[in-house]
Amino acid sequence: MRGLFFHLFTGSLWFFAIALPAPSAANGRKPAPIIREADFSGKPNLSLEDVAAAVNGQLHEYPVSKRVDLTFHLHEIQFSLESDKVSVDGQPATLGARPVKDDRGVWIPRTFFESGPLAGAFREKIDLGSFEPKLVPKIPSPPVGEGKGGGATPVKPTPHPAPSPTRGEGVLKEPPKPPAEVRETAAPPELPHAIRRIVIDPGHGGKDPGTVGGRGTEEKTVNLWMGQELADALREKDFEVLLTRTDDTFIPLRERAALANRYKADLFISVHCNASLSSKMNGFEVYILSEKASDPHAAAVARLENASLELEGKSPSAPVQAVLRSLVKNANINRSAQLGGIMDRQVGEQLSQNKTGLQQAAFYVLRGAVMPAILIELGFLSNKVEERHLEDPTYRKKLIQAIETSIVEFDKKQQEALKRQS
Repeated sequence: MRGLFFHLFTGSLWFFAIALPAPSAANGRKPAPIIREADFSGKPNLSLEDVAAAVNGQLHEYPVSKRVDLTFHLHEIQFSLESDKVSVDGQPATLGARPVKDDRGVWIPRTFFESGPLAGAFREKIDLGSFEPKLVPKIPSPPVGEGKGGGATPVKPTPHPAPSPTRGEGVLKEPPKPPAEVRETAAPPELPHAIRRIVIDPGHGGKDPGTVGGRGTEEKTVNLWMGQELADALREKDFEVLLTRTDDTFIPLRERAALANRYKADLFISVHCNASLSSKMNGFEVYILSEKASDPHAAAVARLENASLELEGKSPSAPVQAVLRSLVKNANINRSAQLGGIMDRQVGEQLSQNKTGLQQAAFYVLRGAVMPAILIELGFLSNKVEERHLEDPTYRKKLIQAIETSIVEFDKKQQEALKRQS
C-alpha cells in the first residue's frame, strides 16, 4: 500500500497521519480519507473522529455515563472511556486497552479496526493495510509526565511558537500539540427518561429513491437530512438515538424494525415524504400500523411506501395479522397512537398546518417492531411549495422542534404512568 505519513515525536507520544490511496480529486472523485494515528504506551491508536468520517458514521458522547458511541450502516459500537470493554451490535467485546481521550479527540486501539468483530465492515470503507511510517526530524518538546489513560500530560511546559497546520502534496503536517490537562467537572444528574433509546429510520435509500419532487428533490435525501438533524436534536435532550442508515444505502424494510428490536429500542420512528396525483395535497401526517387503512388516502400512502418490497423481490401483499397480534399483546398500539396524536397536534400548532389526525395503514416498515412505532410523512414532494420547504434548513428546524417537543411530552407521560404503577 502506498501511503503518505509524517511522524512527530513528543516525549512518549508518536503521532502521524495515514493518507489512504484513492483517485485524485482532479478526476472528479473524492480524495482518500486521512486517519490520524498516535502511539499511547507503545500501542498504535486511531482517531475515532477520523474513522467515523471515513465510514460516514456518527459519533455521540454521553458525559454522564462516560461513553462514546459510533453508529454506521446498521452497526453501533459503544466505547467506555473508563475501561477496555466495548459493546458491538449489542454483544460484549474487548479493546485490549482502554480508549484515550485528549484535546484532539478519542483514540481507539488500531487492532480493534483491523481484527475486531466489525473488521470486515471497516475494510469495506477504509484500507488499513500494513505500512511503514515515514520519520521526520525530532522536534524539541517540553518534558512530559504520565497522565490518565496512558496519555501524555504536560508538566510545566515551556511556551514556544509553532507553525499553523498546513496541507500540501497530500501530506498532513501538524505541529506537536501536547494534550490539554484534563479537568474533572461535576456531571449533571441523569434524566429519568422512560423513553431512553430511540431508533430513527430515514426511509428509502440507495437504489430506492422514494418519491421525487418536481424540482428533482429525492425523498431518500430529505429523509436522511431529517433523520440526522432529528437525531442530533434528541441527543441534546439526553436521549440515546440510533439511525438505521447514515448514508445513501438501501436497507430492506424488514431489517429496519429488526434493528430496533435488536437494540431494545423504546421507540421506532420511520421518516418519509409523501406524494399525490394532486399537486394541491399538502401537510404533515402521522401513521401507525393497522391491518385496515383508516381511509382510501391512508391505503394509498401505504401502497406507495410498501413499493420498496418490489426491489427486494417480494410481494407487498403479505399478511400482517401476526405482527398485529404481537403489537396488541404488548399494548404498543395504544402508546403508538398516543405519540401520534401528540405529534399531530404539536406540528399543527407550531407550523400552523391543518391537522389531519392520526391515521393507520399496513406499513411493512413498521411490522415486527416490539415497541411503540410510528411512520411520519414530512410533507408532499408533489407540492412545489412543500418541496421547497423541505429543502430549506430553517423550515426543517421548525419541523424538528415540533417533533422533538412531541417526543419529550410523550416521554413525560410515560414517566407519569410508571410512577402510578410503582
